[in-house]
Amino acid sequence: MTDRCPDVVILACDDERTAAIERLAQQVWAMGSKVLLLLPRCHEELFDTVAKVSTDGFLILDQLTTETLNDSLQKVCRGDVVIPPQIGGRLLAKARAGQVEPTPPLPDLTPRERQALQLLVGGLSNKQIATQLQISSHGAKRLVANVLAKLNCPNRTLAVAVALQYNLVKQCTEADH
Repeated sequence: MTDRCPDVVILACDDERTAAIERLAQQVWAMGSKVLLLLPRCHEELFDTVAKVSTDGFLILDQLTTETLNDSLQKVCRGDVVIPPQIGGRLLAKARAGQVEPTPPLPDLTPRERQALQLLVGGLSNKQIATQLQISSHGAKRLVANVLAKLNCPNRTLAVAVALQYNLVKQCTEADH
């Protein structure tokens, strides 16, 4: 028998088992595996509940096909976050409305952590962050984990929302590209 952990674990989540799924997701993350949450439906109140779960992305059951599952698994393995448009839109709307709040006060980030956060806001994966900062993929993963921990955010999406809400990074404009 091998002690090898799976690359990705898909956890089915609903309204009744959110607390148990949150604990299980934390355990899976601690083992070094990625977590995708499978939601039974496209329901805004459920999005609000699961936004706090440590996850690398979301899948919605009624939108799931072999193609979308394969694409999502590949993205998560590359370090990308998988967010259906309905969830992304909801999280961004909440961030703009000031409803996404970390535990105050916000900690000081090192200059390198600020660089990593800026790249997270730009939508870069850990591998892309490593390339941009000229560090190893492992170093980028550790840097992103430090940022998430300091911002008290369970996932990259929430960290981006917090960064934008509290102006922790420079917002890019078309002129910046």
